Amino acid sequence: MRKLIDVLNARPRDRVIAAPGVYDMVSLRMAAAMGFDALYMTGYGTVASHLGLPDAGLASYAEMVGRVEAMTRMAEAPLIADGDTGYGGLLNVRHAVRGYERAGAAAIQLEDQEFPKKCGHTPDRRVIPVDEMVRKIEETTAVNEARMDMAMSNVDQQKIKIDDEAEKLQASELVKQFKIEMGLAAPQAAAPVGAEKTIAAKEPQRTS
Repeated sequence: MRKLIDVLNARPRDRVIAAPGVYDMVSLRMAAAMGFDALYMTGYGTVASHLGLPDAGLASYAEMVGRVEAMTRMAEAPLIADGDTGYGGLLNVRHAVRGYERAGAAAIQLEDQEFPKKCGHTPDRRVIPVDEMVRKIEETTAVNEARMDMAMSNVDQQKIKIDDEAEKLQASELVKQFKIEMGLAAPQAAAPVGAEKTIAAKEPQRTS
């Protein structure tokens, strides 16, 4: 199986990788027959088809990681897997990432919703504070085992209007810092000393 990072690096920079949602072995085989470069295990579809339940945080980690393992055994393309909110606190997030990794997932998607979560397509979702989601993402990057080559986060903050300008600024700065720490962006160079703009005082107007 190709690594997801290799698939992304091999594509032209202006090309989007389509990863169709798969939810059982039949849909996985259909997507594989179409020759997609990556697949996405949808949480909503998997919970509905496997358990007959809505996507509302009702499926357990054990139930979902079992579906990941079954799909990756058959998939030839990298599988991106829905990990809900990580199934609990920070220790649960780390445990979930390691479990998905061992099951063969190429990447895990984590949501920043409060518990109990809702499907990302439904209204009235509530999200956790930005710094809590950053700590969750940091937990995913602390897991260092070999097979998982990417971590993804589904940030519902981007779908929900944030009215507080301070909250917007905090989210923006935290994302920038995280990208720098992960090597995804270069640190911004500090302005040289003395480079500040100066405003010359206006000369008083002369009157005749």
